[in-house]
Amino acid sequence: MATQVNQQDLDQPRKEALFTLPAFLGRCITKHMLRGREAKNLTMVYVMVNVLLTTVPMAILQFYLEGLVPLWTSCVLGIAYITFTLRMNARSFILALHFSTHSPVFRRKWNGLRHLNSSLICNFFGIPIWCYYAHHVVMHHDENNLMPHDVSSTMPYRRDSRLDHWRYILRYVFFAWFELPYHLMKKGNLSAGFRCILGVLIYVSAVGWLVILKPVATHFVFILPALILSYALMEGNWKQHIFVDPDDPDNPYKSTYTCINTSTNALNFNDGYHVEHHVNPNLPWYM
Repeated sequence: MATQVNQQDLDQPRKEALFTLPAFLGRCITKHMLRGREAKNLTMVYVMVNVLLTTVPMAILQFYLEGLVPLWTSCVLGIAYITFTLRMNARSFILALHFSTHSPVFRRKWNGLRHLNSSLICNFFGIPIWCYYAHHVVMHHDENNLMPHDVSSTMPYRRDSRLDHWRYILRYVFFAWFELPYHLMKKGNLSAGFRCILGVLIYVSAVGWLVILKPVATHFVFILPALILSYALMEGNWKQHIFVDPDDPDNPYKSTYTCINTSTNALNFNDGYHVEHHVNPNLPWYM
């Protein structure tokens, strides 16, 4: 019975992408570009294409029109942009970035395309270049929600306290930029630490320059998504690691949980299987 229930999550139609490509293009991408010719990873490609054809052009248009149209028009367009991007693309993109960071999607010849997600598109979702890998793979999975080196650990906080909940969220939003590279270098991972610092400096410098040139567009395209999605990411981590056995906190079976046979698994690359993900982070999302 358990296998049958699990199979429902694996076999249900995928709903992560807003739209797909023509079938012949999907077959061509699968045959020539995807690692192991795995057709299930087409969904990740579709999500990337969705963002490139919707969020990115809308962001460019937002910057182009500022100064050419009245301020109120720029604000209305900004509200439309951020509403669409957060509701329609944010969850799918961040989870596609998550699983493709753990388990590469493209064959070696095409592996450079991974930088579209990890170096370019991520900036539209408040994630500086090079920082996601450093935070999630190098820090969170290596430390497994344990203090003091997992700066996103839920362990120091009372999970039944609203005050501690907000302390946790606000600490990440405002201090993770500094704590993450510090802890990486303290652990001896100088390469990841320096790349993280460089990524944050590039991101902050670029946003600072843009806010001088186009303040309205910059707030809607970069600043507000960064604040909102930083909150959303930590809210997700809080919920996934809200139950931790204090006597055995390093045990992945006792520090998180799994959601089986839920409709949301069709929207988030089966992210409900969080125990399995911590046991084997490199396990593909469709396994």
